[in-house]
Amino acid sequence: MVLVMSIPQSTKFLLYLTLYRFAMTQKNVVAAFESKLYCYWFGHKLTSLRKISLHFEEYECKNCKKQFTRDSLGKIVTLTPLLKDINETIFSLYLKRNSGKNNL
Repeated sequence: MVLVMSIPQSTKFLLYLTLYRFAMTQKNVVAAFESKLYCYWFGHKLTSLRKISLHFEEYECKNCKKQFTRDSLGKIVTLTPLLKDINETIFSLYLKRNSGKNNL
């Protein structure tokens, strides 16, 4: 405490600001870790982001915000950039084929 008393006021402010930012960053890291831990223990709570076609959909976990989709076998897998590109292609083809129909 003696060291803090001898520091000038402007430096104290910067020190407190730095400590506050560090504490807030740690809270965000802890919260993100807790949500991932919850998903690890109890599984993801998936909500539908968008429907690609009648067979494909994109999902997002409510807790950890991780995105998922269905692969060609029908299993739910993590949404990678390659799968996202494939979903976009399938969606554009689906729209071209069913431009007059309203199946979604």
